[in-house]
Amino acid sequence: MDESVSIVTTWMAQPFSAQLLELVLIAGILGFVLVSVYFFIKAVRPNVETKDGTKISFFAKRKKALQPVASAEALNRPSLLNHRFFRMMRSTQTAGFFQIEDSTDRTAKGAINLAFLRDCKFKVFREGIEKFVSDVECLPTVAQRESMVQMLAKISELVNTYEEMAKSLRIMLPNDTVIYGVPRLYMVKFNKWHGDHTAMCLNSINDVLCDKLYEDWYATLRASLDYLYVVFDLTMQDAKLTLKDLNGDLDKEIEEILSKTTH
Repeated sequence: MDESVSIVTTWMAQPFSAQLLELVLIAGILGFVLVSVYFFIKAVRPNVETKDGTKISFFAKRKKALQPVASAEALNRPSLLNHRFFRMMRSTQTAGFFQIEDSTDRTAKGAINLAFLRDCKFKVFREGIEKFVSDVECLPTVAQRESMVQMLAKISELVNTYEEMAKSLRIMLPNDTVIYGVPRLYMVKFNKWHGDHTAMCLNSINDVLCDKLYEDWYATLRASLDYLYVVFDLTMQDAKLTLKDLNGDLDKEIEEILSKTTH
């Protein structure tokens, strides 16, 4: 204890310049020791390995955790062209998909129904919606996709397209005669059963497009395709009801159409 007091007393008795020089010398020695320890640890153990195998630099600055990105690219979600709506649409290319009546007892109304569904209504929506979804997914940014998905509200234009196409559709009847244009009576009966379902689908899609609960363009488009799947599933049921609802008046209209084409 006396020795320590003696050292301090001796140091205090020195001139200020000598005291300052000794302090600088001590600081230099401490700095050298710390730098030596730093490089020693870095050479011995440069990385720390976490439980999942990730290597982290021992002296690396701690980074903030990455926030999840709500986008199709980050989540690596499958293309919506694989949605069940498109699987149904691809099934329309197989034989027998539209076979509603007995193939051994084909009727004129059955031939009209088949041509309208296969070559008009389903064809227009299959090609139109497939192109729309493909165009959306090819856009480079999320913002562009969000904007384009809102254009799905124009889906009603496809309804107008197939109704216009139906007016000149080529239809081969069972007796090998050909008429052009789906008879008016068929369209009236079909819309009687199908009109409410079409309106339900369009209104539901518009509601989805306006609903902020859907997290992004992908979820919005997927929900819209769900409604399309339902309404086209109902289309087959509505077509069966249409055939049951038709009577001899359709045959008269077919005769009138044929008489106009032969004169």
